[in-house]
Amino acid sequence: MAKTLLEAAKAQRNPLVAGILQIFAQTSPVLELVPVVQIAGTALEYNREGALPGVGFRGVTEDYVATHGVINPQTEALKIFGGKAAMDRFLSKTAPSPENARVSTLEKFAKAIALDFTKYFFDGDSASNPREFDGLNRRLSGGTQELEAGENGAALTLELLDEAIDLLHGTASVLFMSKLGRRQLLALARAAGGGLVGDDRDAFGRPIMTYAGIPIRVPGEDADGAEILDADETQGTEDEAHSIYAVRFGASDYEDVQVISNTATPDHEDLGLAGTTSLGDLIEWYSSLAMFHGKAAMRLRGLAPALT
Repeated sequence: MAKTLLEAAKAQRNPLVAGILQIFAQTSPVLELVPVVQIAGTALEYNREGALPGVGFRGVTEDYVATHGVINPQTEALKIFGGKAAMDRFLSKTAPSPENARVSTLEKFAKAIALDFTKYFFDGDSASNPREFDGLNRRLSGGTQELEAGENGAALTLELLDEAIDLLHGTASVLFMSKLGRRQLLALARAAGGGLVGDDRDAFGRPIMTYAGIPIRVPGEDADGAEILDADETQGTEDEAHSIYAVRFGASDYEDVQVISNTATPDHEDLGLAGTTSLGDLIEWYSSLAMFHGKAAMRLRGLAPALT
């Protein structure tokens, strides 16, 4: 059954791997919330519902017209994502606690992996780099699940956000947005006399706001310090636009938006002495993103950097 990394961490017997999973979830709201479904092999083929079969009334002695609806075959190939962490063996010989020094190095590396995975969750593009999986931007581009605020960008409004949320086939699990988007939404809610609630908590007890009962999460920065959902998009003549995403995560296997992997959790390998000077650790995840329902996510794009 699909599990989040936090749920998988509770069943993990290796305390080091459990700690890595905790860091992933604590660093990235995407990896805190997204369920992971385990598959066999290196790819998953599935059918996404396009249109339902036709039904209707019939008269006596008449027959129904047999229809089969529309299904859209999809294939998601697992991608190899991760890297190697290294610590100079000098530290293992001189640090007051060599084991703590290595764990600290591994923690920083796990944070970098979590942040970059989050970046690809939105920006992954297999057309530009076939080693990447496709993120939400590529999956939603130009389709019915992408709502433009305006031809040349437009200010965020509560009505526009409500319209965008209604594009999902059910209740959204989360709203992802930039810090700018959160500030704009907060300003709109204040002007309207309410709308945002700030007494919700994430899995680590940190306060978060909600809109219409939907948690608001900010992905933050990638491993290079660049804002993942920055106001750097082009919408007509506006070149500082930003986007807001509503996502519905699947609770059961092969449902809505999930990560697929041939393992329940990312792999960790102790590489020991790498070369002659460094102690190495490998973290690697054979994974991809899957969108099992065509209306499980949406993007509200072209939002102006300032409210009018």
